[in-house]
Amino acid sequence: MAAQEAIKGKNLKSILLLLRRRPGLSRADLARLTGLQRSTVSNLVRELLEDSRVIETGRGSPGSSGGKPTILLALNPGRGYYVSLLWGSRGFEAALVDASGAAVYMSPRRVPPAGDPEAGLLRLLHALPADAPSGAVLGVALVAGSVVTSAGAIRASAGFPHSLPDAPGLLRQLITAVPGGSGVAPSAAVVENDANCVAIHAGECARDGIRHLLALVFTARPPSVGAGLLADGTIWRGSHGSAGELLPPGRRHTLRELDRAAATALRFADPDHLAVTLPDSIGWEDLTATAEVVRESGITMEQFPHRDAALLGAANLAFQAELEVYVSGGRVQVW
Repeated sequence: MAAQEAIKGKNLKSILLLLRRRPGLSRADLARLTGLQRSTVSNLVRELLEDSRVIETGRGSPGSSGGKPTILLALNPGRGYYVSLLWGSRGFEAALVDASGAAVYMSPRRVPPAGDPEAGLLRLLHALPADAPSGAVLGVALVAGSVVTSAGAIRASAGFPHSLPDAPGLLRQLITAVPGGSGVAPSAAVVENDANCVAIHAGECARDGIRHLLALVFTARPPSVGAGLLADGTIWRGSHGSAGELLPPGRRHTLRELDRAAATALRFADPDHLAVTLPDSIGWEDLTATAEVVRESGITMEQFPHRDAALLGAANLAFQAELEVYVSGGRVQVW
């Protein structure tokens, strides 16, 4: 019985992940893409409709053999939303992302850093709009511009003199401060490094078939370059959880040093696709060594705004964490 429930959970997860990445699929599409029987897909979709996780959005065109038009499916955006928080050396920023993965709010300005990180995060949460999207808070994520362990502990580093040994616990405590809430924390609370979040977002945006993706995150104040590596959709952290620290923040780093570190990482990682975020003071044309590796290897490359990619990637991780609770049969506690 337990094995059957595990298989069912895996199949539900496959369907929900597909609909998040490619909304507007039909039941036939889901069966083709997952390899499941159509009857199995129909039963799983029926359950997801009853749970309000999925909605029918309209009708598509009939298949090649004719017949009735297909019914298109998508994640239900009104089911709730995820709170995504970015903590960098220059302050705090936030986004609200609905259950379908669409950003419905981005903070218009950065909340300045405080001596106490808890106070800064609390001010950021109080600055969120009172008319937040409909539905419950399904999860919360914190992106940190420093080393984050697999357990969610934030380590201090140069340019980021803060440590939080239990950042997920602090998140669950602070999220009750969101305006208009009931004071109950969601089950899904995740903490991740910014380069890994950029990689997660870039992976979701990338074309199908990409197995290895490298994200390079450059900063100017202080100068640094970090990396996030996805292997088959999973973050690679290394043996000590700090695999992405290429050239940690240091005021004496030159642009040439950042470029060489990035080019070396690119050669060793040998990815299918490269995602890059750059501050305003650095242009792609300044990174001659990195650009040369891209040209020589034929790697596809895309640039992203750092804030948006980090916040959306973190919301994706919160979605995945909440999804794991759901498919494992646990009760998803919402706020």
